[in-house]
Amino acid sequence: MVGEYTVYRDFIYLDWERIRSIAAQILKGIPENKQFTDGQENIEKGEIGLNVPFIKGSAGQDVRYFHSDGETRSLHHHIYSLTEEELTENNFIHTIDSTTDMHNWTENNFYDGQFVKIKGFIRLMDYRWMLGWMGNFENTIKTIQYYELSAIKDLQKKAEKKKEQEKSFKEIKELRISDMQKLIQQIFGEIIKIKIVPNTDYPNNLFVGLADPKNFNEMFSAIYQKYGCDINANWTTFGQINFPKKGENEQILLPSGNQIEDSLENVILALDAIQHIASSVKFPAVSITPLSIYRECSPNQ
Repeated sequence: MVGEYTVYRDFIYLDWERIRSIAAQILKGIPENKQFTDGQENIEKGEIGLNVPFIKGSAGQDVRYFHSDGETRSLHHHIYSLTEEELTENNFIHTIDSTTDMHNWTENNFYDGQFVKIKGFIRLMDYRWMLGWMGNFENTIKTIQYYELSAIKDLQKKAEKKKEQEKSFKEIKELRISDMQKLIQQIFGEIIKIKIVPNTDYPNNLFVGLADPKNFNEMFSAIYQKYGCDINANWTTFGQINFPKKGENEQILLPSGNQIEDSLENVILALDAIQHIASSVKFPAVSITPLSIYRECSPNQ
């Protein structure tokens, strides 16, 4: 509820496993007016039902907790709403939007594990799509060139165009796209990178997160087709800050005395340092673990 209005959340993304864990720790039982009692699954009696968490049976027996079979997306959304409301009521959540004072964007205002709710511009980068497109890039270029030549009737112009195409295609092959694919796969893997800007007048003050494709409510390609990479619809992102203290990223040598093991560990540390340079976030950008992305709908909008 917001004021006298009910807010409907249209979820785009929901990390249910993390929300499940948070809900288990903070709700401590669903209030009586939120409990579902019909058809509960009782561990002792084996009664089948809604599998809603934190409910006690009529005789005090435990009801199965968050059983994955039979869970519905609507149940997940209901538990999420309870969780966000509970965190809000207990002042766990820091809200950041276009009204936030961006001149006060300092490292001291963020801490590791902090819950934030951000409204603003979102950019979604699907590197899987890029890899797929790059994998078929040369064939795509060949097809385009074929139809370009087919449209030219003059033989001399066609010969000149073909020579131009051959030069262009040679330059493309020299880009070593396959090597670029391997590098992108190594750095980004299967994840989707999310950038959230609360106020586009301050584009450097942003949050950067990594999202698991399976947590989106629909195929990511469908979201791309509807919105593209950049979504300026004031969507809400709820998540937790990843903000290690200064110096925590400095590598510490921890020798075990086993020379082979210690040498291999040093190699891994060196590779980790390279990976960190390639994909880390540096302030004023702030790293975030997104827990949900949704758009709000209410009667007063």
